[in-house]
Amino acid sequence: MRTVANTVSRCPSHANLTAVELETTMALVEDGTLRGSTARYGELRQRALQKEDAMKYPMMIVATVGLVLLVLGCSEAPSVSPDLQGTLNITLDDFKFTPDRIDLLAGRKVRMILENKSTKHAHGFAIGYNLTREGVYPNGFENDLFEGVDVTVTGPAKLINPGDAILTREGDAGSENGIGGNSNNGHGFMVLIEPSSEPTIIEFIVPKKFGEWEFTSFENDGEHYEEGMRGIVKVFAMEDNRKPWNKMPKDKDQPPTPTPK
Repeated sequence: MRTVANTVSRCPSHANLTAVELETTMALVEDGTLRGSTARYGELRQRALQKEDAMKYPMMIVATVGLVLLVLGCSEAPSVSPDLQGTLNITLDDFKFTPDRIDLLAGRKVRMILENKSTKHAHGFAIGYNLTREGVYPNGFENDLFEGVDVTVTGPAKLINPGDAILTREGDAGSENGIGGNSNNGHGFMVLIEPSSEPTIIEFIVPKKFGEWEFTSFENDGEHYEEGMRGIVKVFAMEDNRKPWNKMPKDKDQPPTPTPK
């Protein structure tokens, strides 16, 4: 076992001293045990500080990288817009939408392709704000994005509630329509899709209803909504699509919607 004294005499520059040896040697110098040029206190102290810094920096780097990853992991996913042809693919699964942040431009024709990837659950799709409930169960929106809007639905659907949308149904004529014809008790347009290899397509021209809207599934007495199966649609004016929704100019007939709670 090598001693501190042996190390000091053998290595005048102290380049190979461990942090413990440096600390012990400096203590011996301070109390007078070691004297002379062999134990140069200033050099020892400098070496000790360098070793201490060398041990600190990797830990600081690890902590910084960890913090960056945490922030990135907690940040929201970026919003998605339809492609140049107006097509937007939306996946429905247990219990989430992908994407769950969507930007739309008023006046543009949009073709939403909905695919239910679940193997056992039907999922709904509705867009609105101001949640309505039947008792304690969420079941619709007081304000429907599709109210007064021409909407064409193509492909399989277990149920379609037209609400106050102007509905055109193409394909799969065997699907059910919501009770109450074109009124749907004020709960708005909704399509219910079972697991299928064939997508359901919703086509419409985005209305000038600027602001932030919520989309969700109310299936199973609102359980899907409570499970977090919801997202945000932001409708922008064509010329102001890059501005925050609540800073856009108000339309005289349709002011910006409130943020969903």
